Amino acid sequence: MRIEKQKFGTQGAYAIAYLWEDSSQFKTGEKRPVVVICPGGGYTHTSDREADPVAMKYFSEGYHVIIVRYSCISSDTSLFPDPYVQLGSTFLWLRSNAENWHVDLEQIVLTGFSAGGHLALTFAAEKDWVAGLLGVSSEKLHVNHLVLCYPVVNFTYGWPKQVEREKEIKDLFGHDFHQPTKKRLIQPDKHIPEHLPRVFIWHTRDDATVPVENSMKLMLALQEKRIPNEAHFFESGVHGLSLGTAVSAARKEQINQYCEPWFDLVLNWLKKGIKQ
Repeated sequence: MRIEKQKFGTQGAYAIAYLWEDSSQFKTGEKRPVVVICPGGGYTHTSDREADPVAMKYFSEGYHVIIVRYSCISSDTSLFPDPYVQLGSTFLWLRSNAENWHVDLEQIVLTGFSAGGHLALTFAAEKDWVAGLLGVSSEKLHVNHLVLCYPVVNFTYGWPKQVEREKEIKDLFGHDFHQPTKKRLIQPDKHIPEHLPRVFIWHTRDDATVPVENSMKLMLALQEKRIPNEAHFFESGVHGLSLGTAVSAARKEQINQYCEPWFDLVLNWLKKGIKQ
């Protein structure tokens, strides 16, 4: 394994890449697909449980993996658009090293958990806006496959209490954020673009933190726009399951053998779209 790290600015944000070495004993010179992971954490932190454990799981299946530890809410200033700039910069870093790292740039999988799912979805949907922030072509930010794990989609679904929602929006956007863009970021399921890649979604029906309506309404919005998608709704499970195994669990209720198969379902779904 080869490990590379890229820092972004002075806010402590960074991306870390876990890369397969080009072995002379197998798959010599072969380019591999890459998974970019956005952990959750409500935009207040990036979850360790949705970072390395998930990365190693993907890595064991032959994927290069990059974890993005994006900036989170602070008391100093509003957060957005920093996480988008950092995620976009990760894509530029990836592309600039793709040949050396043996990355297949036609097979980029963007995976997001909870708030990281919101970041991943809106990044893919708003790549033209992010490209403008970075001063690059939007094609450099292209995503081929989007995996959303119990994602926050629409803020009117994700924060049921009005006071919590208003505070979150203020912390994220401040007072001077571009209003049309703000509207699309708050309610991305109402603004699904035709260029959105194929999407995989999973959620638990009784998620008490991010209501399952987020994923259900996103699925219907994708269907209306004829965006290829696959969705799985499990009967029961706490929010933030990550892998659903002891490897990624901090508490007993985060071990859920009934939801654990989500990862195998993702692998099979990816095989449908990734050229062998």
